[in-house]
Order: sequence, then C-alpha cells, then structure tokens
Amino acid sequence: MWDYKQPSFYRFNEDSIHLAKWALSQVGDMKLEIIADLCAGCGVVGLEFIQEYCKPLHLTFCEYQDDFIPFLKENIAFIKKGVEFQSEVRHGTYQSLGAPTRPFDLILCNPPYFMNGSGRQALDIRRQKCREQIDFSWDSFFKKCVSSLTSKGHLIFSHRQENEGEFWPASFQLEGHRVLNGCHLVHLSLINK
Repeated sequence: MWDYKQPSFYRFNEDSIHLAKWALSQVGDMKLEIIADLCAGCGVVGLEFIQEYCKPLHLTFCEYQDDFIPFLKENIAFIKKGVEFQSEVRHGTYQSLGAPTRPFDLILCNPPYFMNGSGRQALDIRRQKCREQIDFSWDSFFKKCVSSLTSKGHLIFSHRQENEGEFWPASFQLEGHRVLNGCHLVHLSLINK
C-alpha cells in the first residue's frame, strides 16, 4: 500500500483498504472495462483495487469536496507510474454528474457513514463532510447507481447502517456481504434496470 497523499484534516481508515480488497475477491475473473469510485476522497478504494486487478480499464473518480481533488490527482499520477489504466476525475456529488458516456461495469463506494447530526462531531467542517451524509441519501444513491450501471453491472459499497437488513431496491440482488469491525461490505448485482 502506498502512503496516499491526503488533506491535513483527514486520514482515511482501514475500511477503504478492506473494501478494495474484498471487492477484488468478489469480482474474481469478471471482465471489467469501466469502473467508478464514488465518494472517492483521495482515491484509496479505486487505486487499491486497480493495483491488484492488473487488467487495463477506465476508472472514473467522483469527489465533491474541493480539498481532495489535488490529492486525488497526485495519487492517480503516482499509481499510473506502475499500473496502466485510463482515469477521469469528476468534481461534484454523484447526483450532479449526469449519465456516464458509457455505463459502468462496477461501482465502488465508501460513502460517509453517519446520518446528518449523528455520530461524533468533528471540529473541522471539512472532516465532518467526510463522516456525515450531509449531501447523501441511500435512495438517491441507489437510483443513480441503477441509471449508471450496465444491465449486468455490480455495486460494491460499505456502510454502517444501524439496521442490518436489506435496504436496497429490488432492482439489485445480493451477491455477497461481510462485516469487519462494524463496517458492512456489500456486493450487489443489477437484475432489473
């Protein structure tokens, strides 16, 4: 693992690494050409995934906090020295991005864990945005994923929902689930577009 560059107010946690490695175990020998890393931050999930996947593909990173963009670009440039892949950085929320030019085969996402106003409060508002679902809702997230995935696309994400039941729409089928240190890793496949 590379020492990822990140803003001084934030440190990614091991959940990002666990998600990337678990995603790799889930995709096996699937042929993936276009992947998205939503809520990318400094790019840890997508970049850890691409380093191990070792097949050429296009990776789109989506991050809405201005402070992360220069670090994300620096991390991409560094990883590209040793791994061949195409990339694109989209600045904005996942809702504001519009439809992708080509649908994604896989969406990876390590979104903010806590509902707005819950969890411990960070002293820095920028850090709080990383932790809280301020501009995030599961309903809009799943709708965006359905419209952005190929007809047989996959979604692999993490969450710390208090309810452990299935809270995703019927257009997805559960392919895998794992809990690590209170973090749920979920693999869904799209069955109805």
